[in-house]
Amino acid sequence: MIVHQIFIPIVYKSIADNPVWEEAIQYNKSKGFKIKLWEKEEILYLIHKEYPQFSLFVKDFPNDFWLVDFARCLILHNYGGIYLDLDCKLIEQPNLSKNLSGYWDNPKTGRREPNNDFVYFKDRQLYIQYCWFCVERKRFNRMPSNWVCRRLLSIVGNKAMTAFKKKIQGVVIFHSYLRGTEASWLMLRH
Repeated sequence: MIVHQIFIPIVYKSIADNPVWEEAIQYNKSKGFKIKLWEKEEILYLIHKEYPQFSLFVKDFPNDFWLVDFARCLILHNYGGIYLDLDCKLIEQPNLSKNLSGYWDNPKTGRREPNNDFVYFKDRQLYIQYCWFCVERKRFNRMPSNWVCRRLLSIVGNKAMTAFKKKIQGVVIFHSYLRGTEASWLMLRH
């Protein structure tokens, strides 16, 4: 199984600059998972070549965090496999007979809730549906443009993915991975 991951030098200039990422990648490789690390140029080429209908949407992103969150579904639609954030470690092979979601432990509710650090949809057409879902969320979003982090989460980030998963229903939370604590998007500046 191929595990897709994305690295764009937003906060760190290289994978080696973040020991958490490097350790997680080596751990996943040691468990027999094939890792495909995507960089910005490859992602933009994929969009240009295979998904030109999203070119203007992507071109309008205020920073590359948006690209990381959006591109994972285009990659999965085109190539299959699963998406895993750089700071996560897979404990076991996922059961690919179901739509799967990553998780986070919500401190407010005390419940485990869907997240976008692990993504897999059995029906690959759901990835394209998700992309159009994001386009619509941007179109109807009324948040001020200077609320960069909130807009990111709402339009293409975790809140968008969570809303989409609720819409399609039947998504199961995948527990057999270790989540990192990186959350580098929190370091985002306007």
